[in-house]
Amino acid sequence: MAHTRRDVHPTFGYIAVNLAELGERLGSPPMRAHELLKEFERLTIRCHPYDLIRVAHRCMGMRYRRDAARSARPQTFDCSTFVQYVYAHAGLWLPRYAHLMVDYGKVVESPYQPGDLLFTTGKSAWQHPEYPERIGHVAIVTTGGTCMHTDNLDAKRVIEMPIAQLQWPISVAKRLLDNVQECYVAQLPSHLLWVQSSAELEALMRKHLQATYRPRSD
Repeated sequence: MAHTRRDVHPTFGYIAVNLAELGERLGSPPMRAHELLKEFERLTIRCHPYDLIRVAHRCMGMRYRRDAARSARPQTFDCSTFVQYVYAHAGLWLPRYAHLMVDYGKVVESPYQPGDLLFTTGKSAWQHPEYPERIGHVAIVTTGGTCMHTDNLDAKRVIEMPIAQLQWPISVAKRLLDNVQECYVAQLPSHLLWVQSSAELEALMRKHLQATYRPRSD
């Protein structure tokens, strides 16, 4: 996966796709996954499964730096830019800071599943109207009992560790994707970068299908 060195919008050119739902909306009977993938290929859109946890593991050992810029990724992270980076190429935009990121997704309880975000208090926690204990750190669940995050106390790197050993108590856990193992991402070619949302991608596909399979008139 190519990495940009420019400090641009973190999800530019990537859009998360639920093939089953898109197939139901585009056809009656619903289009099957392999049919949709074939049409994406006709449009030179690369649609591929995205292993979020595998991408997180590729960042293992990368250095921690407070307030790391997006342009420094994937060599240097802080807690929120690490999470932002891992989710970015899944086509999901998240704000720059943990206390803003916490407003996304749905609240979940333990046992957690891979991809869930754990928000804790921290060394420099921010006030939040819904969480009086404050939000200062975020980690990604990798298994039911482990998570990855940037350790800013000892290792000063991206590490994986038991959730029970997090330095600070968990304020809330959020889920952005119901199943990260079934995530697909549409990676857009340069001439389609005007498409910036799942709704716009659906509209593009609908227009493409109508133009390609319009019944011929006698």
